[in-house]
Amino acid sequence: MSLYALETICNDEQKRQFLPLAHSYDITTAYAETEAKNLPRCKPSRSVNHIVLVAQLSALDQNHPCDLQMFLVQIRDLKTHEPFPHDDCLLYGTLLQAQIYLCDTFIIATCCSAVRFQRQNPQGNDIRLLDYRLQQEKLVLWFFRWKWIGDNVVLLQQTARYRLKIMEELEDNNDKNINPSVTYSNTQL
Repeated sequence: MSLYALETICNDEQKRQFLPLAHSYDITTAYAETEAKNLPRCKPSRSVNHIVLVAQLSALDQNHPCDLQMFLVQIRDLKTHEPFPHDDCLLYGTLLQAQIYLCDTFIIATCCSAVRFQRQNPQGNDIRLLDYRLQQEKLVLWFFRWKWIGDNVVLLQQTARYRLKIMEELEDNNDKNINPSVTYSNTQL
């Protein structure tokens, strides 16, 4: 288990609950993609006790901040490793297995991604779930705050450099010769 994350993110009640389990290796952490690719005989949907659900919360009011929220959900008993009798827990395990298969096999279309428009406002226009022009300042600062050593550091640094490069190009070019893949960054709301 990522002890650093538990010690810094959890409140006191969560620390009392999860730190002893992490120290005794009753709960562990692995990336689903890494586990699926490096250990082909290991089926994450059959071996995990907890899953982390990441949900983009949305609200009809655009002024209400809606960020990604993470929820730790226990899907199996820690002593017997039997799945809980809830349909939702079995569904999460099945969804995890399906997601790993999809990530290995397909490219998820824009209609299923975070940039997809969700509800409509009273004027009939779609409301964006993630507005890149408003979020890019948050993203760049978050990338630069990332100091923890791990597999994602290089990827995050490269992403931050790319975002800065795109932002500089957009400011310098003034809508001229903009790469079509980044035109969303320059759209007026």
